[in-house]
Amino acid sequence: MSTIQKIREHFLKGGKISACEAARRFLTPDLRKYVSDLRNAKEPKDRMEIRDEWRKSKDGKRYKVYFL
Repeated sequence: MSTIQKIREHFLKGGKISACEAARRFLTPDLRKYVSDLRNAKEPKDRMEIRDEWRKSKDGKRYKVYFL
């Protein structure tokens, strides 16, 4: 299964994920590219309405979490 398919399955199961988590789980340094590809897929049936939100870590740094 390709990385983009694994990420798609994660979202379809209701998962939320940050870029840092994706790097560890899916061994990809660029979650944003995959999210963009899924949001803008050529085929309408392959498109996903992935939402995102900013969060703050314990040390005050901001990071984005993606979800359906």
